Parts: sequence; C-alpha cells; structure tokens
Amino acid sequence: MNKIPGIAPSALLAVVLLALISACSKPIGIRLTLKSGEARSFKLSESGSFLGAEFETRYSKVQHLTLRVKEVSAEGEGTMSATYEMFDMKRDSPASQIGPDEFKKIPPAVEKALRSIQGESFTFRLDTQGHVSDVAEIDAIVSKAFERLEVPPLTGSAKPDLKAASFKMLKALYNRTAVQRELDDVLSVYPETPVRLGGSWNREMQIFDELEPIKLERKYTLKSVEGDTITLDVSGTASLGDFSTHLKRMREALGALPPDEEDQ
Repeated sequence: MNKIPGIAPSALLAVVLLALISACSKPIGIRLTLKSGEARSFKLSESGSFLGAEFETRYSKVQHLTLRVKEVSAEGEGTMSATYEMFDMKRDSPASQIGPDEFKKIPPAVEKALRSIQGESFTFRLDTQGHVSDVAEIDAIVSKAFERLEVPPLTGSAKPDLKAASFKMLKALYNRTAVQRELDDVLSVYPETPVRLGGSWNREMQIFDELEPIKLERKYTLKSVEGDTITLDVSGTASLGDFSTHLKRMREALGALPPDEEDQ
C-alpha cells in the first residue's frame, strides 16, 4: 500500500469526502435548452377569491396550451408557437353589477367569446432563462372573439353602446401584455446567476394589472439535479392592491355609466 507522507489513511479519506462535497455544492448555471420541433402541452389553472371594500370577488381560469419550438437561434433563443386547446374564464365581481341591468349581460357574453378562442394560435420569443417577449397575433385573436360577441345593443342614444363596452372588457381581460405576463410567470423560473444545491432565488410580478392589481412574490429553491432535469420547490404569496382602483378600472373597461350611476 502506497502511503502519502504526513497524512494518515483516515485523514486522507476525510479529505477526499470533503472534496466531493465541495464539488457537489459548487454553483450551477441553470438554463432552458430548446430543440427545434419539440412540443409540450401545459395546463394552466388558477382560481381564488379576494375581499375588498366588504365585497368578495371570485375568479377561475383554465387554459390548455400546446407550445412548439419553431426554430432555435445560435444563442439558444427559440421562436415559439402556442395553440389554445381549451380556454375558460369565469369572474364574479360586485363591479360587474354596477349600472343598469343591461350591463350585467356583459361578463357572461365576454366569457363566452373568450371560450371561442380554442384552436387559435400565436407566436412569441423565449430565451434561455424562460423570459417571454415579442408576443404576436393576439390582436387578431381578440378581433375574432369580438366578432363572436352576442350582446344586443342598448336602446336610447343617451346610453353607451353595450357591444363597445363589451369589447373594452374583452381587451382588458385578454391582451398581449396579459398573455406575455402569464407565459413569463410559468416559464421564467430560472435564476439569473448560478446557484448551489439548496440555494434559492426570488421573483416578483404583477398580474391582472388592467383590472385587479395582484402582486405575486415567489421563492424558488433548487432541490435536485439529475442529468438535464432539475426539481424546484416553489412557495409564494399574493397580495391585492387598492379595491377602489379595481372598481374604477372596471368602470373604465365597461365605458361611461349613465349620469345617475356615476360616483357622487
């Protein structure tokens, strides 16, 4: 048996184990790797309720999306396409009951129009950290949904056009910014800098900016690495902004209300 002068066998074993542990705890650079032609299906589901000004707003949203990699650049960024296999959104808010009875027809009409975008597709760019940009074709999808709106016009020249108000709500709920933020929320989970096993990083974002300003704070922790697959532990909190701002934005989305319904 060869001996190393000055180091006992037990001490040598301890040095080797220490070296292995140190190697495993080195920071790891985590990036998204895309392959041209690859396709993945996602089911995005969210639901909940929140209180504001003694009112409760309930919502639910379910999307089934198929994402396809159309091409990959030399830098690893992908040109992506996304197809809606299913889209369903429901909201029950006190703000939707503001105004004349005709206005109560707007939310269900908009929800039905949004369900009709099943089968529609759009494109976007995706970088190696999962950041989404250059979302396109959303305006065309909104236009098609608007064509399917089934809301009768209001009578009387002094009252706002119900279909025009419905279109405002449609664009407030579904638009390029909202779609980009949703995708970014799902795909942009990678750290900006290398992290060690057990290390964490944080992200903040805001959703429903057009109607309810909800702030999300999330913490990601690297649990394991096996080949090209990582496992993350995710925790977070959500906080609601000023409810009066929500009511004001909902009113703006619906259009001007009759004078007797305006705030005093």
